[in-house]
Amino acid sequence: MKTKLRFLTPTHCIIAAFLSLVFAPAADAAWWREYQKMAMYISAETVEAIESPQERAAAQLFQKEFWLDGQFITPSRPDRINAENFDCIWIHIDSNGLGSSAANYKGYNSPEFISAIRKFHQDGGNLSFNNYGTLWIHLDRCGLDRNNPPLSSPEITSALSSFLAQGGSLYLSGHAKLLLAKTGRIDGALAPNIIGDGDGGSGTDVWNIQPRIGYFNRESDPSQYYDRSGHTIFADMYTIDSPQGRTIPMEGTGDGSEMWREDHNCMWDLNNLSYTADGRNTVERFERQTNSTVLGQWGHVTDYAVAGLVEFHPQASASRAMPAQGTVIANGLAAYELSPRLGGNSYTANVERLTGNILRYLESKDTRGSMTFVETPETDTTPPTPVFTSSPGAITYRGVTPGETIYVYTPGGRLAANSTAIYPDGSISLPLRGTAIVRCGSHAAKILIK
Repeated sequence: MKTKLRFLTPTHCIIAAFLSLVFAPAADAAWWREYQKMAMYISAETVEAIESPQERAAAQLFQKEFWLDGQFITPSRPDRINAENFDCIWIHIDSNGLGSSAANYKGYNSPEFISAIRKFHQDGGNLSFNNYGTLWIHLDRCGLDRNNPPLSSPEITSALSSFLAQGGSLYLSGHAKLLLAKTGRIDGALAPNIIGDGDGGSGTDVWNIQPRIGYFNRESDPSQYYDRSGHTIFADMYTIDSPQGRTIPMEGTGDGSEMWREDHNCMWDLNNLSYTADGRNTVERFERQTNSTVLGQWGHVTDYAVAGLVEFHPQASASRAMPAQGTVIANGLAAYELSPRLGGNSYTANVERLTGNILRYLESKDTRGSMTFVETPETDTTPPTPVFTSSPGAITYRGVTPGETIYVYTPGGRLAANSTAIYPDGSISLPLRGTAIVRCGSHAAKILIK
């Protein structure tokens, strides 16, 4: 069977940007590794020495995904930041209490580092936006300067505007949504007006995405009910039944225990914006005025009050802010968080899957991309045999049928843990060390937990 497969290439997609947060589903990790000469700049000499938990988690993810040829650049070796050594460099900054003072950016504010980055850019390294089809920027700060967020300098916003005008696509997540107005893609009067940048707090509830806009009108006025759950970016995501219909869980332990959420929304209160466009409700007016589609709201919302996940379409009309040939996905939902401080997120797989879906969707919008035809074998419908492996303090599984229960026993036959699989791939945290027996359906394996 011949199948068209679209491949990301180093010249048509960058998933590396200042303050970007990068992760993708484990099952799809291979597509990342098409990038060559990949590097990450970190603020310490080793990954373990990085002070910020969020930055350390990002570095560990880089270590996992780019284990073959990825390298770290440390503060003692800024000389390695050059386009001869690397095609692409990822710089990730995510710490509490940074503020806007450059003096607080430990590891990133030396004259040597700044000079090396400037030269890397001049020499054609991947901080030059227009070489790529998709750029992801993620900002997430406590104490954010809302009027002057990171990356809002005239040099960078001008480059981003040019990038969009030439057909490049942007994924703006977290506080990066503020760059929409800074780049001129939307009018400043329509900039996000729900912004959280505090310390957050603990909670036991699950935070969801509502993709069914105007859910309360689904029966009384179906013409004002917009079901966006079939959009490509929501493909293969786990959903749950709720009084607000089927929503998409993103953050929470799922078992009633507490977890800490920073609660960093960057969204639109659609009831408190001024519109010139007509429409029967605030969603229609916002969409028509900004040439956009509202894809997601807070999970409990059933009306037209807010917009958290929005697609901004290409536009050529000079009457609509800045002409742009590229597509923008803006995601400012607080539930989009990689590494919670307290409590495990049971829905990390949805966070990762949404990220991968968005990046692939935006890459497909790039008319400069290339198509490759490959021969693929006929689909094998035989259920996969589950594979169990160990990692520090956990058991990792692959190929489990969703809904099946995985049981972990000690060598003496005592049940140590059990977990019902939501997705085919996942892990179970365990306080055990040594040999364990894992059983799922008719399959069993003996593994060593280190």
